[in-house]
Amino acid sequence: MECLTQHHQGLGNWLNQMQADICCFQEVKIKESDMRNDGRKYGALMDGWESFHCFNSGKGGQRLGLNGVSTYVREGLTLAANNAPLESEELDSEGRCLMTDHGSFVVFNCYVPNGGDGSR
Repeated sequence: MECLTQHHQGLGNWLNQMQADICCFQEVKIKESDMRNDGRKYGALMDGWESFHCFNSGKGGQRLGLNGVSTYVREGLTLAANNAPLESEELDSEGRCLMTDHGSFVVFNCYVPNGGDGSR
């Protein structure tokens, strides 16, 4: 997210240039407290856009602030959002999956870890 702020004159301008209605970001590495304290910096309050976020809570040996997904949607297109759609406290606390409901379809914004070691 910092990259967009520095290199594209702000996230809002970049989203408008992309002409997308929905844009999903993974591995955003933003802490919930950062968003709460300085949400404008991360695009939480942009005119014409709604933002939805799923944060890593730091539980279960995960480093607080890692992972994380964010979905930006043009205002008025989202009926509901769920930042714990897997209904698993262990998985949902890692901040890897966010669901937004747009009426005739839903979007799952997922950041999937490397499962190469077979533990998942």
